Amino acid sequence: MYPVGNDYIQANNSNNRDTKITGTIKPNTGAVIRLDSDSFKKLPNINNQCSGDDELILGQAYQGELSFEFYTNADRYMMLDAEVTLSKFLRVNGEWIEVPLGTYVVTDCVRSGLDGLKITALDDMSKLDKECPKGTVTNGYPYELLSLIARNTGILLGQTEAEIQALPNGTVFLGMPILNEAIKYRDIAGDLAACLGGFVTIGRDRKLYIRNFAHAPCRTITADYRGKDTVSDYKIRYTAVTCVKNGTKKTVGTTIGNSIDLGDNLFLQLGTDENTYAVLNSILDEYDGYTFVPATIEYKMDDPTIELGDLINVTGYTAEQGIAVPVHKYDWTWRGVQRITSVGKDPKRDTKSKIEKQIDSLQNKENKDKVSIVSYINSSDYAIGNSWTRIAKLRIGVMNSQIVLLNGIVKLNLTEAGTVRVRYEINSSYDPFIHVVQYPTGENVITAFLPISLTNEYVNEIGIEIQSDDAIGDILVGDVQFTLQGVGVTTGNWDGYIEIEDEYSFPFQKGLGFNYEDEAEVVTSNAFLPITARDTAAFPLQAGLAFGYTETANTRITMEGRVRRLITEDGKHLLTEDGKNIIMED
Repeated sequence: MYPVGNDYIQANNSNNRDTKITGTIKPNTGAVIRLDSDSFKKLPNINNQCSGDDELILGQAYQGELSFEFYTNADRYMMLDAEVTLSKFLRVNGEWIEVPLGTYVVTDCVRSGLDGLKITALDDMSKLDKECPKGTVTNGYPYELLSLIARNTGILLGQTEAEIQALPNGTVFLGMPILNEAIKYRDIAGDLAACLGGFVTIGRDRKLYIRNFAHAPCRTITADYRGKDTVSDYKIRYTAVTCVKNGTKKTVGTTIGNSIDLGDNLFLQLGTDENTYAVLNSILDEYDGYTFVPATIEYKMDDPTIELGDLINVTGYTAEQGIAVPVHKYDWTWRGVQRITSVGKDPKRDTKSKIEKQIDSLQNKENKDKVSIVSYINSSDYAIGNSWTRIAKLRIGVMNSQIVLLNGIVKLNLTEAGTVRVRYEINSSYDPFIHVVQYPTGENVITAFLPISLTNEYVNEIGIEIQSDDAIGDILVGDVQFTLQGVGVTTGNWDGYIEIEDEYSFPFQKGLGFNYEDEAEVVTSNAFLPITARDTAAFPLQAGLAFGYTETANTRITMEGRVRRLITEDGKHLLTEDGKNIIMED
C-alpha cells in the first residue's frame, strides 16, 4: 500500500471527496504536453496483476498498462515511445495530497475523433525483455543477482540489500544451469522472485521490485462502498510447495490444502535435493497461515494507494462477517469503479491446473538427450595453507565421451588477505588452468567455471584443490558447492555397496544368543560420500579366552533401509544374524 494517513482514507471514502489528476506527456521531440483533469475525453485507467489468471503463481512479472483519451490536435505519430507521468490528488483537510500513478511509455496511439488521441502505454517491465545470451552462467546471492539483472537491462533496483535479505531465501546462494538457448531477463527475474516467495513489479518510481503477498490487511472495505461482488464459497490455504527438478517432481508439505507450484524454476535445478527442499520449505513457511477467499469486488471509491500484493479485509453483504481478499489483480479507473481480484483453485476439484498438466507432461516425456546434473557439497572443514589441499572429489560416469561443464563456488573466510589459487585434477592429471585471485580479509567467494573433457571408458575422477602462500583462513562445511552438467551424466562415487567394520565387547557364552542393541537406520538421498562404520572388540569366551576379529561385509541397500548383515567367520566360529540376536556357532 502506498503510504497515506487515516485522514486520507476517510477523505477518499467521502461522497463529497475532491480529486484531480495532473501529468505530462514527453515525446522524443523534446516537447512537453501538460495534462490536467479537463484534458481527458476518456478517464485514465490502469490495470495490472501479479498472479496467474486462475490460481496463485509465484514469480509473475506482468506489465502494468495505462490507457486514456485526451483532447489534442498533435500528430499521433509523435506520441509513440513518449513518456506519460500521472498523479492523482485528493483534498484532505484543505490540502492536496499527491499519490503518484507512475510513468508509462506509449506503445499505441490512434485518433479519437477529430479532436483527440487514444493512448495505450506500458510500464518499464519491457526493459526486462532483453535477452540473456546462450551459454550464460548466473549464480550468486539474490541481491547480487537482482543487481546484475538491473544493470544489464538499464533499470534501477528499488530495494536495498537488507530488504532483499529479509525475504524468504534472501540469504541463500542460488545458481541456474548454463543456458542452452537465449532467455529473457524477465523470465530469470521471475524465477528468482518465485524463490523469494514473491513477484516482480515496477514501482511508481520506475524501479524494479520483488514484493511478497501481505499477511495483514491494509484496508477494510465495507458493503457501503462496494458494488457488484463475486465471492467463492471456499477458502484457499496453502500446505505444500512443489517444483520440478531435472524432470523429477519435488514437494514439501502435505496435500490437505492447496499447493504452490514453482514449475521447472531455473534456480532449483542445481545443488543437492536437501538445498532444494530447504528453499521450498522456506517458501512454505512464508505462506503457512496465508488463507483467503477467491473473489472479485468492486470498490466504488477508486483508491490508487492499493497495490499488488496487498491484503484487503472485506465485510458485509456477500462477505458476511468478513473475508480476506489479496490483490492479485486490479483494474483502476479515476472516478470510476476499481475492481480487485484474488484467484485460487477449488481444492475439492479433481481437475488439474495448466501448470500441473505441464509438470506431468514434463515428467512423462522421454528424452535421451536430457542434460543431467551431479552435485557436490563438502562435509568437512578445510584450512587454507601453503600446501595444496583437496576440498572436493567428484566421481562421475558419462554415457558418451563428451565435454561436461563444472560450475560452482567456494566460500572463503580469510583472517589474513592474500593470493588464493585453485586447480583441478582430472583423471590423475592436473588441468593447466589455475584460478589465481587476490582476496581481502573477511568472507570471499570464488566462482568457478570450467569445461572438462571426459571419457565413457571408465568412471571419471575430478579433484579440486586450493592453496595460498600468504592468505590465512578456512572453508567451512557446506561452503564448497559444485555441479557437473552433461548429457547422460551419472554419479560415479557409490555403487550401492557399503563396507562395514564392526567391533564388539559383548560378554557371552558359546551357543547363547545376545541382543545387538545398536542397529542403525540408514536414510540417504545423496551418494556424494561413502558410508563407513567401524568397531573393534575382544569377546570373553566360556573358557575365559578372548579373540579379536574384524568384521567386513558388503551390504547392498536401497536409498532407504537398515544396514545389518553381519556375517563373520574366524575359522571355527561364525556369527550370523537372527533378527536382532547374533548367535555364535561352531
